[in-house]
Amino acid sequence: MHDEAHVPAEQQEAEEDARFPGPDEVGRRSPGAEAPAGEGPEAPDRLRDRRGGKEGPPRATFPRDVRLRKRREYRTVYDQGVRVPGRLIVLFALPTDRGYARLGVTATKKVGRAVVRNRQRRLVREVFRRHRHGIGSLDLVVNVRPSSKGCSYRDLERDFLATLHRLRRRLARDARPARSPRPDKKEGS
Repeated sequence: MHDEAHVPAEQQEAEEDARFPGPDEVGRRSPGAEAPAGEGPEAPDRLRDRRGGKEGPPRATFPRDVRLRKRREYRTVYDQGVRVPGRLIVLFALPTDRGYARLGVTATKKVGRAVVRNRQRRLVREVFRRHRHGIGSLDLVVNVRPSSKGCSYRDLERDFLATLHRLRRRLARDARPARSPRPDKKEGS
């Protein structure tokens, strides 16, 4: 029993009001302490305003209903949609009667490592989020090209909008009724 320590049976009494600083101590918080929570009627409103209330900016979200999530949805756009290449992206689009645009983004390993691919996908989603109300009722799949590696948001936005413009022209051209053939001229008239 020589490895047991001597423990006195009598416990020291805790100082009274140990949480409060004594007369010789400075009443400061510990270095990592946070500021006290806001009080009063305006405290709850601040959170709501930041999330899209009357005074705050609109919410910047990418909700589920505007995403292509299933492989089947991507396949449908690839198989039945229109392909329009751009400098930094390839856009596949399929008109729908949904009333709003949906987006799917792909980036292969040719684009770069996971960090680079994820950045490019985030940039494309942000461009779409900012412009989705002007896109119309389309399901879009954006394939990010390796040439987009290291490009800025502005470059990607410019290419996305230019490619989208070409897509609209092509859809409008394809939607026009086919011209009736010219009547054959009669010979000898």
